[in-house]
Amino acid sequence: MYQQFIQDFMVEAGTIFKKYYFSDKQTIFKSDTTPLTLADTEINSLFIQRVQASFPVHAVMGEEESA
Repeated sequence: MYQQFIQDFMVEAGTIFKKYYFSDKQTIFKSDTTPLTLADTEINSLFIQRVQASFPVHAVMGEEESA
């Protein structure tokens, strides 16, 4: 069950990553000087959405956003 969830998510995340790979010029730097891209935030949000849909009793602690 979890393995299929992760495989499906990775395919979706890869699609998002490829979409921004050559075009994401909107990188910002967080207070600790680490970069933050649109791909980072979009993939983080997607993961939260997928976990909430598939495992409603689970919580997610993400680097950019938690739920």
